[in-house]
Amino acid sequence: VMKEAEEAAGTSLANLVGVHVRNLPLNVDIANVAHDREYSEKDQVEMDFWRAKANPQAFIDEMKQIDTDNPGIVFFVSTDSEDSFQMIKNAFPAKQVVSIPKQGCDSRTRVKGCIALALADAMCLGRTRLLLGSNWSSFTELAQRLGVKRTRLAGVDFGDLSKDMSAIAKMHGL
Repeated sequence: VMKEAEEAAGTSLANLVGVHVRNLPLNVDIANVAHDREYSEKDQVEMDFWRAKANPQAFIDEMKQIDTDNPGIVFFVSTDSEDSFQMIKNAFPAKQVVSIPKQGCDSRTRVKGCIALALADAMCLGRTRLLLGSNWSSFTELAQRLGVKRTRLAGVDFGDLSKDMSAIAKMHGL
């Protein structure tokens, strides 16, 4: 699968910038997972806060800046929803955005084939030269542990850098 990703990019993964967007709010994230039982209210607020920071537009803006500095750079993109991926893909010429196709896996289905594709995504991200990642995401952390040398996080290093969680807390009724 990684060879296919490199063939689609026309170059080694080590020359690409990895992009991992973890944006879905907890209440629509994974079917059959009761977020209110899995996480404390404080953790729900914190996770939704960081997921809101990891919106596709924040990544697009950062990717465009990288493209300005490195014209034609190729991005390997992994997202938690097809909508986020399409938004990023539509913002760049076709050859600049590559990914592993995941038909039938958009709902974060935890079936064997989808899990294998997610692992392949993490392995590809871990081999890129730079990762634009999502804070409070174990998937971004996995890619880091798999070898990516540099990581920049949405809401920490780019995008909206404010730390005001009041809107998210209000959304949770806190």
